[in-house]
Amino acid sequence: SGGLGDVYKRRQLDDWTALGAMAEVTERVQFGGLVAATGYHNPHMMADRARSLDHFSNGRFILGIGSGWNQRDYEEYGYEFGTAASRLKDLDRDMKIIMDRIDKLNPPPIQNPLPILIGGGGEKVTLKIAAQYADYTNFFGDLAEFTRKNEILKEHCRTVGRDEAEIVRSINVNVFIGETEVELNDRLEWYADHRIRVCGLPEAAVRREIDGLHGSVGCGTPEQVVERLAALRRAGLGYTIAYFADAAYDTTSIDLFERAVIPELKG
Repeated sequence: SGGLGDVYKRRQLDDWTALGAMAEVTERVQFGGLVAATGYHNPHMMADRARSLDHFSNGRFILGIGSGWNQRDYEEYGYEFGTAASRLKDLDRDMKIIMDRIDKLNPPPIQNPLPILIGGGGEKVTLKIAAQYADYTNFFGDLAEFTRKNEILKEHCRTVGRDEAEIVRSINVNVFIGETEVELNDRLEWYADHRIRVCGLPEAAVRREIDGLHGSVGCGTPEQVVERLAALRRAGLGYTIAYFADAAYDTTSIDLFERAVIPELKG
């Protein structure tokens, strides 16, 4: 699913079914959902689905798991939303079930171990669960916040006896990129217009969103984006998940990111 407007007004498909199709039509890329809430997925079935997708893709699937945040999903599927604390308690319980189930499956996943990504940056509970089970973490934040959460993750790893180097740190980056400041501002104005005119969002709220994007990790010229991502990599970032809000309408941003950002970060 994307990020333009009310999620329930957009056309979208069931993610697990779509992931099966993705496994068939791709050959090299790693893929997975970001992330599945354990609160309305049976953990035994989740393990089985992940193992199957790993086979369909010949060992390219990453199982993304989180505690869930969207109350409407829970209510429409007929599950109790509970509280943040209760959902995290359920996540901790379900991770044990999922890991145990994966170990017993026949045939096992192609990847050994099957990569687990735990989404969320809650410092007391979520990162502790990630220290126990995750191969990838995923949380938001600028350089300062990422660095602070990374140190907390390391402390949790020491507490549970996990080598923190085994965990790849990932972040999500909303990419708005232009060759020049003028081109960048044009892209931001297109996004603002789309949010207001097509998605029906209040202009004041959209303008606040645009103001917040300026100076963020993925918003800038290629040189600016490279500089911010390089700094995050020096702080421990190992994997970036880039989201392009205009991708359904124009692939120029993707092309520019591929041409001018990725080569500068290789190695």
